[in-house]
Amino acid sequence: MRALAFLFAVFATPVLAFEPTGNDAADALLRSLESDGQVVTSVGEVDERSGIITVRDIRTRTVPGAASQGGEAIDLVELHQPELDIDGIYRVALLKTSGYTFTDDDGSSTKIASMGDEDQRLLPGIFTQDATLSEAIASGGRYLYSDIYFNVLAEEGEYRFGFEELAWIPTITATTTHVAGEFRSTGISFKWPSSDEAAAEIARVQKDLGPGMLVMEFDWEAEGGVLDIASLTLSIPGLLDLSLRQNIVGFTVENASGLFPTDGVSTPESLAGVKLDEGSITVIDNGAIDLVVQESARTIGLSPAAVRQMSAELLSGVLLDIGDPEIMGMLSTAATALASGQGNAITITTAPEQPVSIKTLEDITTVGEAMDTLGATLSVR
Repeated sequence: MRALAFLFAVFATPVLAFEPTGNDAADALLRSLESDGQVVTSVGEVDERSGIITVRDIRTRTVPGAASQGGEAIDLVELHQPELDIDGIYRVALLKTSGYTFTDDDGSSTKIASMGDEDQRLLPGIFTQDATLSEAIASGGRYLYSDIYFNVLAEEGEYRFGFEELAWIPTITATTTHVAGEFRSTGISFKWPSSDEAAAEIARVQKDLGPGMLVMEFDWEAEGGVLDIASLTLSIPGLLDLSLRQNIVGFTVENASGLFPTDGVSTPESLAGVKLDEGSITVIDNGAIDLVVQESARTIGLSPAAVRQMSAELLSGVLLDIGDPEIMGMLSTAATALASGQGNAITITTAPEQPVSIKTLEDITTVGEAMDTLGATLSVR
């Protein structure tokens, strides 16, 4: 998702790679795209009527040397009642975009049919170099995206992930240091290449059963670096349900930006600074394991019961390498119960003596050590 969902700044002495359109707000929008690592190569008609500025047929290319090469195609952008404030930032009552596609040079693409942002205190864009992360998220408005699809081309074929709608619903009036609310996506769907038979079968069943839903509620106190993910739930009918809660400390704006930099390489300071505190994750199998077992049984010519028994024995053997008898016992019991069909829900709860940095977890080489470091316990029902 690109910077269009947020806003665009006006700079005192801009250097334009495109021909000015003659409309200051439209030019500010195009400069925002260029500050996001793109070069605007062409722009269609720009029109202004009844306080609504319409910009059509925007085309861009990624700047040379960027990690991901490709270009954007945007069929239509509407800027409703844009106003320039004393800080040199345009603010709009509504920003609507239709027909957005970003395509990498390898053919992978992101497509969004439409997106709209209402009642914003609009700031430069969350992905630009001209606004800090805290400034960008403090827009305080509601966002709605429709029919979003991500297509990734690989050697074995095309992978696709999408959802019908994505919404952001704030629960507080956001500031530059505090934001809280709910992300909600509905109509989740996915597909795999037909060559990946097991995954393709799961995707086929998911399509037949209906799309899934993802909801995340969180509260981020950026100044203190505390991110509380109160609830993250993923539901895919007929396959699985997942629920997670996690408290994270050290998640300051600086560390958050360092974890997700534009070059894709997290900084050592951010890896050491961001730490996991108490949390839990529960996965409920509603049919996913049975689908894999059925497909495996068909492929290797065994009964589903034989495949489950073989899987349970294999997992128990692999877990012998853990070393810690207590942890090995927990994992072995859980793995055997799931593989044999005696349980369908697994919960991992973490309660470390003190928050554990991501860097520490990266340096851990065994499952047993990771569980011990996190103070993790595991249960199956």
